[in-house]
Amino acid sequence: MSRLPHTPDPDTDLEAIEQGWITVTPLHLDLTHRNSLESLKSVYC
Repeated sequence: MSRLPHTPDPDTDLEAIEQGWITVTPLHLDLTHRNSLESLKSVYC
């Protein structure tokens, strides 16, 4: 079975894997905009 030829985009995990590197993907992201918390508390609490 042959693989389809592809060119990974620069600075991506796919490019790193193609170059033999190991990549790590975070399993949890905290996308909380902490600067907005206080103003939101005053409106909704």
